[in-house]
Amino acid sequence: NMKFLKTPDKIKKMMVAVVGPYDVHEKQIFTEFINKLVANYWEKAGMRDNKQAMKDLVKFQFYKGRYFAEDFAEDLKKINPTWACYILSDHKDFQDCEPKEYLDEHLDKLGIPVTCVRADNVKAKFRAGKFQQLISNLLLKINKRAEGSNFTVSGISEKFPANSMLIGADVTHGNVAENQGAKESIAALRGTYKQDFQVPFLTKIATNNKSEMIHRCRDHVKELLIQYREMNGDYPQHVFYWRDGVSLQQLETVLKEEVDC
Repeated sequence: NMKFLKTPDKIKKMMVAVVGPYDVHEKQIFTEFINKLVANYWEKAGMRDNKQAMKDLVKFQFYKGRYFAEDFAEDLKKINPTWACYILSDHKDFQDCEPKEYLDEHLDKLGIPVTCVRADNVKAKFRAGKFQQLISNLLLKINKRAEGSNFTVSGISEKFPANSMLIGADVTHGNVAENQGAKESIAALRGTYKQDFQVPFLTKIATNNKSEMIHRCRDHVKELLIQYREMNGDYPQHVFYWRDGVSLQQLETVLKEEVDC
């Protein structure tokens, strides 16, 4: 279940661009796609009747000149949107110039989340009458930027006592064949701080020695607890910790040993 914010106050401005050559018919398709995307977002956000605000939300621009990457990047810096998306032309002579790689060189430096949608995908969905499928995928990305929840689990808050924190932890070693000489793995811990246990989460990423045991686990959990207190004004009264990768031989250790906070 999607859980959009009632007012999209986290999304101050969206920018949508069409990059590369297009004909009149394609321009009509792209314009219709963008209008439906914005209308869908506005309806989900509970602002369906505010047409002027919806019009002010999105900056829509076409770039097909020689300096398309520089012009697009420059406009992004001026507008500074919360989220941006560009439809990339599929014309062969344009694609031969590797425009996405060229664009990425300019866009990666801006620090603005930018999503690429291929023009052939938009046109295929248009012909098949499946615009909504593509729009729904983009709405998930927009909603995440608005700090809404893309997925909810009904009834979970009733199954835990008040002021509880849930922590999940795991270790990844990457591709074993490619990392024979690597000395470190990556450990990740995610914790909740809202009473409905939904996103956004507190996150701690750390390098780990090459084993399933998380190195300095107590320090990482402590940092999550401190973040929880900063968000809620006090520490949680209960902590439930889920850990993947515990072997059968380690279950007895898990049962007997307690880690002090």
